[in-house]
Amino acid sequence: MRESTDRLILFVDAFIMIVGIPLVVAAAIALGKIPLDRALNTNPIVIIPYAFVKIGWGAIWAIVALDWVMHGALGIRRILMEFVRTKQAQRLLEILIWTILIITGIITVYVLVFIP
Repeated sequence: MRESTDRLILFVDAFIMIVGIPLVVAAAIALGKIPLDRALNTNPIVIIPYAFVKIGWGAIWAIVALDWVMHGALGIRRILMEFVRTKQAQRLLEILIWTILIITGIITVYVLVFIP
């Protein structure tokens, strides 16, 4: 994959996490689905998926969770590429990371959308 495509994916993922997550939590508080004191006193890792589910956006949470995983995995890939010198090994590492991302994506969407 080209470096410009990687950067675009990382930018979109970061934008969704930085802007989208706070908006959903604020919407859940504004709609009365989550009390303000509970939102302020709960770990964000717990309250974020709870907010998405409470306002009925479980499928959107699957996308955000997948973005979170993809953002981290592409960052790890960039770090690992520093240690790999040959083009063949870089290509193998890239195929391995993308295979893991695709499998993780399928599992994430299945678990967050289709399992009640």
